[in-house]
Amino acid sequence: MAEQSQGPTVSTMPHTWQKALEMWDAGDPVPAFQVESEGATQEQLWGEAFHCLKAETTAMFREGFTKREIDVVNSIVHVAKIVSWPQMISSHVDAKSPGLMIRKPKSDA
Repeated sequence: MAEQSQGPTVSTMPHTWQKALEMWDAGDPVPAFQVESEGATQEQLWGEAFHCLKAETTAMFREGFTKREIDVVNSIVHVAKIVSWPQMISSHVDAKSPGLMIRKPKSDA
């Protein structure tokens, strides 16, 4: 479940998407930001982004996601690959997109 956050602490902020992926796979909370959704949960969208990062691919249409949600996932993947995780998070956290701590659902473990 996504939890709103005042911001991750230095000790919990991964520096790279690879470290964020390790934290996700381990079921640890990962600093993130709220992304646009048309019905999917934050965990589903971020989980798809982590899946794409791990598979070194982009998201394609699949049941459960709208075209806009796929675009959001692909944006996360693209930005995570070109800037550090802290830079990506801090540049997207604002009043419309609060910081979150997300965690891989136990059923996906």
